[in-house]
Amino acid sequence: MTDGKTLAPAVQHELAIQWPKFKTELVKDIQATLVKSDYQAATLSAQFFKMDHSLFKWDEKGFTFAGKQISTFSLQTLVHGGRDAEAATKKKENERLEAEKAKAAREQERERIKKFEEDLMRHVRGARNSATTAHDVAVKAQHDAQRADNLLRSANHSARLAADNASRASQKLGALEERVVALESHI
Repeated sequence: MTDGKTLAPAVQHELAIQWPKFKTELVKDIQATLVKSDYQAATLSAQFFKMDHSLFKWDEKGFTFAGKQISTFSLQTLVHGGRDAEAATKKKENERLEAEKAKAAREQERERIKKFEEDLMRHVRGARNSATTAHDVAVKAQHDAQRADNLLRSANHSARLAADNASRASQKLGALEERVVALESHI
């Protein structure tokens, strides 16, 4: 009795005996299938090559099929194709190099413009700061001038008051001296 996962010993023994024969038959079947597919491929390629070759024409002008020239199959291309391909490759390489140079020049010009813009912005900021500072200094100078004007007016006023006071004091002193002289003459 088996548990469903292993084969009974009698079945295993029978398979061990039959395995080489089964293996040989399997290899023969595979080989026969391969031969059959090779034959089918050969038959198909033979049918392809049996088509009407009168449609093809080859001369100095090139290869023509059904009266239409196929430009990529010309005798000149076969003879000079390597040089033409080399020239085309060289031309493409030169174009690529020119494109790279142009790209590098554009990038360099962008960098130069960017640097110029940064310098210009720095100068603008400096000019703005200088203008702000100049404005602040001008405002301060105006305040200082107003203060100086106020002080000058105050000093003028004080000087006038002092002159008036000195004049009054001088008049009073003169009057007092006259009184003293008058009193002395009465004594």
